[in-house]
Amino acid sequence: MKKNLIKILSAFLAVVLVISIASINSGAYLNDITEKEKDYTKQPEFRSEDLRVKYDENGLLIANYDPVSDSRPKEYTFPAESNGIPVAEVNCPWGVEKLTIPDGIRRVVNLDSSDLKEISFGNDVEYIEGFNAEYCTGLTEIIFPKSLKELEFSGYSTIIKFPSSLKKIKFSGEYQTLKLNYSEDAVIEFSEETKVVFEGRPSYDMWFLLNKSGYKLAERGGEFVCVKDEDKQEKTCGDFKYYLDENGCAVISGYTGSEENLLNIPAELDGYTVVKISDGAFDNRAEFPSRPLDEVSAKEDGFSFKGVSLPSTVTEIGDCAFAYCESLEKINLSESVETIGYSAFESCKSLSDV
Repeated sequence: MKKNLIKILSAFLAVVLVISIASINSGAYLNDITEKEKDYTKQPEFRSEDLRVKYDENGLLIANYDPVSDSRPKEYTFPAESNGIPVAEVNCPWGVEKLTIPDGIRRVVNLDSSDLKEISFGNDVEYIEGFNAEYCTGLTEIIFPKSLKELEFSGYSTIIKFPSSLKKIKFSGEYQTLKLNYSEDAVIEFSEETKVVFEGRPSYDMWFLLNKSGYKLAERGGEFVCVKDEDKQEKTCGDFKYYLDENGCAVISGYTGSEENLLNIPAELDGYTVVKISDGAFDNRAEFPSRPLDEVSAKEDGFSFKGVSLPSTVTEIGDCAFAYCESLEKINLSESVETIGYSAFESCKSLSDV
């Protein structure tokens, strides 16, 4: 009798052990140890319906759509959770034409499918990694969510190229702090048929990429539209670079001098009246900023002037005109200045007298 009881108990314990192991392998939390001791990333990947799922370091789920069957639906919506555990990251699968990312999901990776014709982002997406626009030839419109904090461009060339099939790109919120990740020597290229719209002011990081790629932002109807900056014939007069606007007036576009105290902006260059400091004319930011954006610094051998004197002929100061001029302490703005552009004095840490 006693031996039979021991056999029954042994068999029961074996079944319990198998069930416990199976529950862990199916993605359950490790409830038998403390939160501090858990290492979620060491738990094995498991399947949940048509998803391959694993844990991230926070105990949330990374879900990749990978159906067992070769036939894939044209439309797919990722689940916001699996087995009661929130999904934090999803991929962009091939074969799907209409993809919906629900609220709650924070990260989208590998946005590079030519099959994709429509994508809808939830209100919590903060990170998009591996966005290869050149491959997204099926998309005609993409609207980035207001929640977006970081956007990574990927590709195999130094040109971040958007296909002509993509008619509209919209950033639907204020993106003052949006971080961009891309190769250091990359530039961005939009088709003439593509309309790029910002509901609010873009981040300095975005402005920098657009500016070095030959684009500028024009305010239209409360939004900012990306337009191709006209090629200008730049001239040199002393230490100043400039070009002529449509009225034949001089617009200062650069400076090659090494003034350390007061920089006097002339009222004329080669007999042309100076009316504007152009976008980024004295932009002092390091050529290729480190990532993340909050680690951006000024050029080590950049401008070091402490003051700027503007003539009364100047009526406009362009976007990021004096950005990262960290030694700048004082600038006189006369009543003639009517327009000061976006982030004209971005990170001018010493500026206290205007």
